[in-house]
Amino acid sequence: MTSLDWTPVEIHDKILTLVGINNARVFLSSSAAADDEWVAASTGYVLSVFDCIRALKEWAPWMRPFVYRFLPERAAIKKQWAEGRRRVKQSMEERVKKGGHLEDPPSMLDHLSSGKNAHLQNDLEHQTLFQMTLVAVGTVTTFASTVQALYDLAMHPEYIPILREEIESVPVDENGMFTKEAIPGMKKLDSFIKESQRLSAADLSTFQRAATADLTLPDGTFIPKGTKLEANTYSIHHDESFYEDAHTFDGLRFYKKRQNPGHENKHLYVSVGKDDLSFGYGRHACPGRYLGHLNIKLVMAEFLRRYDFKAYGTEKPVSQAFEALVSPDANFKILLKDRDI
Repeated sequence: MTSLDWTPVEIHDKILTLVGINNARVFLSSSAAADDEWVAASTGYVLSVFDCIRALKEWAPWMRPFVYRFLPERAAIKKQWAEGRRRVKQSMEERVKKGGHLEDPPSMLDHLSSGKNAHLQNDLEHQTLFQMTLVAVGTVTTFASTVQALYDLAMHPEYIPILREEIESVPVDENGMFTKEAIPGMKKLDSFIKESQRLSAADLSTFQRAATADLTLPDGTFIPKGTKLEANTYSIHHDESFYEDAHTFDGLRFYKKRQNPGHENKHLYVSVGKDDLSFGYGRHACPGRYLGHLNIKLVMAEFLRRYDFKAYGTEKPVSQAFEALVSPDANFKILLKDRDI
């Protein structure tokens, strides 16, 4: 977009594409990130997987093993896998020609083709499976969280000058690109996206588990074999005993917490705890949260540097929930224009 006039824009799909491009570089290679067909297929796959789940669950469980073969969403997934196989094969061939890592720093394809994974470097089917799995789990929550954070910023414009001042104070290189040191310097932005995720996370629950045997907890609670359990993350994040004014959006909530002595490195976007379960907890915490954090923070920072934006009309975005998953409003518009700088 290039305009000095206010323009209503649906950013949902555009952010999905942007995150898809970023992840294509990290997961595969720079050439994959520039491959429009792969970006379209990989981001489409993210949506097709969940569309297929929704469609399949409209049928009785006993019918699903037969019905899934005829679902149009399943056909879309097969086509996207075929595109994935083509792209992965091309990147694998590029890697062989180069005689080493495709990228510096290495991409996930490089890591999954070397060291203890060297025996898989020519295994197209495994490498395709790895890439499609990375796309499925590594794109959906990042793009959803980015879209929601931008919606929240449009609905709470009082934070725009605060965050913009911080972003313009962090170091950049000779090309105007944020340096590695700039990322931790965006403390208020970190707090804002964490607060956005607290109130509007992409998951209503975490720790979905099934008991594989009878189990008695230390407090005497008996859990019979086959019981399915999950933590109600949404309720924890809205609990007044954990968060003061829990239902109020406070973009600097976690920034203020970090001002307390000894808490300078706590309450980060990537932090986890018993009252902060968006990324899980303990050894089960999401290892990809660091990549997601970089993606979201850099996209938000560039938006604030390049554009002025505000809400379009008075309506609020309406998220769509499906079981424990929450998707941001795909049709919500915000007003954008280039900054006159």
